Amino acid sequence: MAIDNRPSYLIRGEKIRDRLHNVDFHTKIEWWGQNETILTNEEVKKEPIVVRKALAIQHTLRNMPVKIKDHELIVGIPTMLSLALGKEFCAFALPEEVEEAKKPAV
Repeated sequence: MAIDNRPSYLIRGEKIRDRLHNVDFHTKIEWWGQNETILTNEEVKKEPIVVRKALAIQHTLRNMPVKIKDHELIVGIPTMLSLALGKEFCAFALPEEVEEAKKPAV
């Protein structure tokens, strides 16, 4: 039996890469969070946006399913929009706030 003298992080990375290429990329993923929002009651809508963001983070952390895969150090199931789109948390901004944020800076 051959002894592998490579650092453990290289071995772990190789195992994750192999799983991604041979399993994960060929398996339909159930995304979490696409329709999640904290804007379901009027009292929450009256809170400042910073409080609503904190509530959205709390909601995400309490409700996001946890999936622990072999050899990974970071676990969870990301939202589909969190992949390079910066939408890690459920909706917390009011429509008028979203529109205001879209306007170019003067």
